[in-house]
Formats: sequence, structure tokens, C-alpha cells
Amino acid sequence: MVWTETCAMEERMRFVLAVQEHEESFAAVCRRFGVSRRVGYKWLADRELRCSTTAHGRQYCRTLP
Repeated sequence: MVWTETCAMEERMRFVLAVQEHEESFAAVCRRFGVSRRVGYKWLADRELRCSTTAHGRQYCRTLP
């Protein structure tokens, strides 16, 4: 069997983008990424904590150690 190497942060970003597209239910996206809904909500909250939108509509994300 061939294993696919992925970066955890890239997977989380793909998860957040999939949720924001609203093409699938939140539970379906969680199943597709192999995480529980609790973890999915945690990833979304982490994303919201690190990113904010300015008055001009630009989005800035802080990088946390």
C-alpha cells in the first residue's frame, strides 16, 4: 500500500475551506477528513482565533508557534 505524505496544517486548511464552501454538511466533511465533529469545531475555532478581517476586507492570519 502506498502512503500519501501530508502536512497537518495543510490538511486543516483544506478542511476549513471545505466547510466554508457549504457543498456538504459539516458532519460529511468531518467524515471525509476522518475527524470527529468535536475536532472539526476545534479546528474552526482555532482558525477564527488566528485570523481576522480588517475594515478594508483583507484577511490577516497570525502564525502561532
